[in-house]
Amino acid sequence: MTVKKITTAAQKGGVGKTTSGLNLARAAVVQGLRALIIDADPQGNISSVAARERATTDDLDLADVIAAGSDVTLAEAIRPGVWDGLDVVAGSRKLSIVRDQLTGMVAGREHRLREALATVEQDYDLVLIDVGPNLDLITINALTASDRVLIVTEPGLFAADGIAELQNTVRSVQQYFNPGLQIAGVLVNRVEEATSHDQYWIEEFNQSIDNVLTPAIPKHTWIRDAQEVPKGLDEWGTRKARAVADIYAAHLDTIRRS
Repeated sequence: MTVKKITTAAQKGGVGKTTSGLNLARAAVVQGLRALIIDADPQGNISSVAARERATTDDLDLADVIAAGSDVTLAEAIRPGVWDGLDVVAGSRKLSIVRDQLTGMVAGREHRLREALATVEQDYDLVLIDVGPNLDLITINALTASDRVLIVTEPGLFAADGIAELQNTVRSVQQYFNPGLQIAGVLVNRVEEATSHDQYWIEEFNQSIDNVLTPAIPKHTWIRDAQEVPKGLDEWGTRKARAVADIYAAHLDTIRRS
């Protein structure tokens, strides 16, 4: 089976999760895949750079689709992405309100996104769901709708603790909502190879955590710069940027085969 629906998750913000999701989407469209990004983070970071036009308050987004009692379809919230072959469903701060609404639902609240996605997923080769760093009901919806979860982290003690928390959440979702969910891998981001600190934690991760993707993603300011334009790293015009784009492409292949 080729994995189609992947949630990118992190226990805390600032580890490059959104950047990773965007670059995986870029790798997909370069390979000729039809990709959909679903922004399930109330901050709406990935859709703000991945959508061809920035969403306005009048535009439909994910919150309108999964709100309790809503009849808005996911297809109605899909918008063109910055690259041919990419579509986007935006996220917004309305998701925080929807999260509280869903908490009051008696049944079915964990399946709102899976049910909505089922109506359009046949149109795509890859669906990437970007969630916030909170292990809340919106994240549970994303994991329930997914085939795999990619854990994004950075070197450090707090990152290791966060991975353990996410693994516990995945086990709960497997038990109660989505027995087919698996961890596709752990992507270590923003690694400074010349520092003993980062090398120590890379070794610790490799010894104590299953399925760490190698190589790690190096830390470069131009990775963030490319995201803000936005441009794919393969479009950035330097050999080092193309090399990192190749790493993302290889990781996408590994995840889709997991």
